[in-house]
Amino acid sequence: MTKTVKVKTNTWETIDGVLCAVFKGSDSIRREVAVAVPAASLKVFWSDAIRRLAAEKTRSGKSSMPPQWHHVNFLSAQQMIVGTTDNQRVGLVLDPDTATEFALSFAPKDARELAHQLVAEADNLPEFSIPKMN
Repeated sequence: MTKTVKVKTNTWETIDGVLCAVFKGSDSIRREVAVAVPAASLKVFWSDAIRRLAAEKTRSGKSSMPPQWHHVNFLSAQQMIVGTTDNQRVGLVLDPDTATEFALSFAPKDARELAHQLVAEADNLPEFSIPKMN
């Protein structure tokens, strides 16, 4: 398999009735290559890219985290919803109604413990460094 060296252009094309972003470039032996990505998929890629870039920044920058945390890929949620699930557990939905929506549910006892741990960690941070959730 050859490696794509550089994307030279991108265009919008309809392929098999689907709007796509088409990225064109050259591989390592200078053959023309093209990749079509359905437009509907770009939102998923974009959200994932933002989270991966944030995780990479965390990994590459100086951090006061314990060494074992440097190997964690943190997801940076933009929104969240907390509520009660239909099986009487506490539900947490990160980035609701987006392609990167992620949901968790906790037993009430575990939700209380998580809340205490989150508050304790947040209280240890300088106020200016705590990002606001929308």
